[in-house]
Amino acid sequence: MKLEVENASTELKAKERLPNYWDLGDKAAATHFTRDFLKFLLPGLEPREVTLLDKENVKETFRSWVESDHVVKIVLGNGSSIGVLQEFQHSHDPNIWERMWEYAVLLKRKHGLTILPILVDYNKERTEGKPVTWQTYPMMQLGLPETTVAIATFTCLVFKVNRLKDAELLSSNQPGIWPLLPFTRTQMTPGEMVTAIARRLVALKVEQEYIDKILTMLGYYLEGMYSPQELEEFNETLRRWKEMSLQLKYIGRPWREEGKLESTREAIIEVLEERFGVVDDSIKQKLAMIENLEKLKVLLRKSVKVTDVAELTRLI
Repeated sequence: MKLEVENASTELKAKERLPNYWDLGDKAAATHFTRDFLKFLLPGLEPREVTLLDKENVKETFRSWVESDHVVKIVLGNGSSIGVLQEFQHSHDPNIWERMWEYAVLLKRKHGLTILPILVDYNKERTEGKPVTWQTYPMMQLGLPETTVAIATFTCLVFKVNRLKDAELLSSNQPGIWPLLPFTRTQMTPGEMVTAIARRLVALKVEQEYIDKILTMLGYYLEGMYSPQELEEFNETLRRWKEMSLQLKYIGRPWREEGKLESTREAIIEVLEERFGVVDDSIKQKLAMIENLEKLKVLLRKSVKVTDVAELTRLI
């Protein structure tokens, strides 16, 4: 019995040390894809500039207990500026409106900006309705319990992700919201999700750096929903997708007749740098000595698949 208690305690401590993958996904969404969220939620809005605001500075200035997920300042096309307060909710919080209202007030006092509050709600629900709605809540009321009058209200843009079908989400031309796919009404497996998103990314000709961020964000959300065994298909599909994207980027490159040898050498080095970081000069020197184009092409294809730089070095 004592051993079982100790094992349970060890497992609990291990779980406490694990990162909150959904928080990591939300942080990625807030850091990289604010423009995509705004364009999806408010079609026609074209932010000219997006600047991250220091949310902790606001909290400390007014000695407030409230926490906020993401705060940015956006400059619109006409030159005017507004603040966007974005909150991500994965579980029911009865105090969410009070927290967002208080933080919006603090932001207004700190930065003098008109505040646009947005709640991204991931909670599953059975009710039907529009996924994006404006909702108003009473914040301060006067009177007796049965005859109250609201003298202050809080209006928030609410995005209920679970009201979307997977096809509706993927039909959007804002790739930054596609990693929310696991929270929609979908029957897809993790592997099918990464395949669906990868195909849309290829169709839109999205840059590689952006692709990596989107798939990383999707991975964070899936890590918080599935066991390692259930994610094996996802990880294998993701590995094959990254391999394919490197092939599209480098191996499918249209070489000029002149300089084919040098272009192929450069492509090999670029693939290795993208996968493993800095490439040692000795490898570059060995590649420079190869004058056989077919051998360089074989090394280029191998560079996409090898597990480390040393493996490719042995093939040179």
